[in-house]
Amino acid sequence: MITQAEQLAAYITGSDMIYIDTCSLRHPGMPKFYDHVKHILERQGKKLVCPQKVWEEVKKYMGGNAVEDEECRRAKKYLQKLFIRGVLDLKPAEEYESSHADHGIKADFNKYYMTKRMFLITNDYELAANVLDINNDASVHSRYKIHAAFISDDGYLIPHSSLRGPARPPRGERGGSSSRTPHEPRGGFTRSLRTYRDVPQQEMFPLGSVPRTDEPLSPILLPQAGSTVYTDRGGVLHLTEEISRGGEGSIYATDAVGCVAKIFQKKYCSRNRRDKLLLMLSKPISYDGICWPLNILNNDRGEFVGYLMPRARGDSLRKVLMKRWLVANQWERKELIGLCISVLDKLAYLQERNVITVDYNLNNILVEPNGDTWLVDVDSCQVGDYPAAVDTRDFTPPEIYRRRDVGEHNILFSRENVNFSTAVLLFKILVPGQHPMHDVQEEAGTVKDDILGGTFPYRLGDEKRGKPPKGVWQKCWSHLHYKVKKTFWHTFQQDGELYAPNARYDARSWQGLLEVYQDDIDKMAEWDDNSLAAFPTSFKKAKGVEYGRCRSCNREEPQEWLMQKGGFCHDCAKDIAEEYTCERCGADIIMTNLEKYKNGKHHKYCHDCYDQCQQVYTRDICRGCGHSFEITVGEKEYCTQRNWSLPKRCPECRERKRESNDSAHDEQIPFFDAIKGLFS
Repeated sequence: MITQAEQLAAYITGSDMIYIDTCSLRHPGMPKFYDHVKHILERQGKKLVCPQKVWEEVKKYMGGNAVEDEECRRAKKYLQKLFIRGVLDLKPAEEYESSHADHGIKADFNKYYMTKRMFLITNDYELAANVLDINNDASVHSRYKIHAAFISDDGYLIPHSSLRGPARPPRGERGGSSSRTPHEPRGGFTRSLRTYRDVPQQEMFPLGSVPRTDEPLSPILLPQAGSTVYTDRGGVLHLTEEISRGGEGSIYATDAVGCVAKIFQKKYCSRNRRDKLLLMLSKPISYDGICWPLNILNNDRGEFVGYLMPRARGDSLRKVLMKRWLVANQWERKELIGLCISVLDKLAYLQERNVITVDYNLNNILVEPNGDTWLVDVDSCQVGDYPAAVDTRDFTPPEIYRRRDVGEHNILFSRENVNFSTAVLLFKILVPGQHPMHDVQEEAGTVKDDILGGTFPYRLGDEKRGKPPKGVWQKCWSHLHYKVKKTFWHTFQQDGELYAPNARYDARSWQGLLEVYQDDIDKMAEWDDNSLAAFPTSFKKAKGVEYGRCRSCNREEPQEWLMQKGGFCHDCAKDIAEEYTCERCGADIIMTNLEKYKNGKHHKYCHDCYDQCQQVYTRDICRGCGHSFEITVGEKEYCTQRNWSLPKRCPECRERKRESNDSAHDEQIPFFDAIKGLFS
């Protein structure tokens, strides 16, 4: 079961054209629906389609009875708000032959049904019945299925029955909340296991059972820039220039618009690769941002050399997660969450079709500054009995490492295995570039050692098992949504409730959770606006804690911390207040704000000189008490500078002598005062 918010996001994600009619806009649940859907539409770059005749109908019925007038005013208000926000497409009236908007909607669904994923939002059950009846037309065979839903009082969507004609809700439940209740596993983890649409059988690959062994084909001639290649369907393509080069081969631009060619190195031109590509081409797989193979490519001798795929755009995810890229493109926390959702949507699409994305290489995900994402090198995925070409050690789950340690090497991954990789990928995006299992408390080891150790070092409430890297990473973790932190913790911690392979979140479940994070982030920012930053400058504010401002940068920090650091935040306390030179060696001395606040004056010597001055120069016997005492290097240098001899008494005797001299001086003062009058 999935939550209503996840269901709504799934409807939007899985649709190409989303229509909304007059009665939905007039529904009492429209204000809440607007709040729920606006960010989802913006994030996914989608719009609600509304006939312009709806606008005319709204104006026509304004000024009637009080109820009707209020409904029309509501519809007008939210039509305007959707339009201003840029998530509404008003279809011109001239495109409809009929004078009624409903007729135009039905005509559009008949028109686009074969090529688009159509979805209708309507609280008119008769209209929904007419539109859904298209699915039952035996003369039409479409790869897509029309869906329809109505708006509930709480602003979510409840699906109409997919049977012939929609089922009207029982009396008293019209527009009410969905009868579905989210499944709550132990620990309170809400799961969204699958999208609302069933995947057509013709798009699904068989799950593998026995990995196939491979054999090389070794073509005699590999094409290069300027060469001609041939598709297995008789097409002719020209390679124009080399775009990039990787471990398996090179990517070339072609004279086919929007397409590039991947030409393998000889050792990677194998029978398995060719047969796997043929299997991938046997299914009608097509999704924006997934560079799915389009054609097998051969050289002029008919030998397999590579394949054709859509051309991707953007920078590698590895580059995107660098601070300078995020700053240059003005990316903050919202953009990182949107990036996660975009990638998850594509991974879920493949996962639901039994395409196992094993190679979670950060170079295989390209990102544009506007947030669009591309999955490349999809040929390396596991399909059927054809194993993945490679997996990346940072993302390999512990159970796979253990199998390899006992001698298994040609392994077929399961969905549960790659769900671990998905969680690692999300952590690396939300805590930019950091691996979740890196524990600085442990002895230096490999990534494999960290993963097999099963210790997640970041804190969750009072739970802390290790020590995460210092710096901004703990602050990034601090500001994450609590449900996200909880899911990470239980996924990576060896005694966590989601640690077992069959308990892990899949891509669609993570997508639903990140949608919740996206919806809540503005509320989080009301309490602490640092939650919007990609790299927060302080830890998340805790409720019930008194905060003050740093005397230097004006940043808010817990008052208790500020008092310990002289009113400075952690960073400003370490900032340079003054620079001067050592009086002994001339070396530069840096005084921090905190040191200056505590001491109020310069240190004469640098640390090295201070340590040297504390060393023992010689020892002597005190003339006063007869005990041995030490003379330091600093004391020796002090005496030398003033042409003094070295002390003959210990520090205690010298102090007693000074006190005795001071006392004698005090006793002499009254005598001189007494005899002054004799000479006046």
